[in-house]
Amino acid sequence: MNPGTWKRGSTAGGAPTRAHKRAGLNPQYMLLPLVKNTSVFITLEQPSLYMSKHVCIFVSSVGGRRFNRIRGRTLVCDSTPFSNSTLVSCEIPDLTEALERTRPTAAEEEDDTSTSDIDESYFVDGALTIMVCTYDEDVIADYRLTVYSNFPLKCTDVTGSGGSEPGESLPNLTLSTPMVKNRRQKTKKVKNRRK
Repeated sequence: MNPGTWKRGSTAGGAPTRAHKRAGLNPQYMLLPLVKNTSVFITLEQPSLYMSKHVCIFVSSVGGRRFNRIRGRTLVCDSTPFSNSTLVSCEIPDLTEALERTRPTAAEEEDDTSTSDIDESYFVDGALTIMVCTYDEDVIADYRLTVYSNFPLKCTDVTGSGGSEPGESLPNLTLSTPMVKNRRQKTKKVKNRRK
């Protein structure tokens, strides 16, 4: 169980879309199974319906790095659409299969050699990243993220000393954790410069 808070300006970056440039500030957690074929059920709970915000869970296979935008090929699952209910959830029946399904194929890797969005200097094999976010930026709210699994997950204790006792917290990806690189996109301005 991971309790947390979205705070204006520091951890409330909004939805991971082009419109929200600070989405990478949202709280993010590493999900690392210790056993193959682990299944998980993830819930994001708000304290009360009266004060609930439009929230969502995104799970991405980016090797335990932070991300600021969802890319179709790395999205494992989500709880969309954004909902202002007290509880949203998503399920991954098999983490091993989900990782295999979202990894680029050999042909995609050849095409992306010059514009890879994967920072190879920091990559945790088999790790997923969970982002919890509100739809709008600068929303202030409390939440509790809970991950249920049929096998153990890599955990950290509340003090952050890295223990792995069952029922402890998932590793929190701090702002110093590397971010997935943005893909370089050719724009009309670049094309016009070449003419």
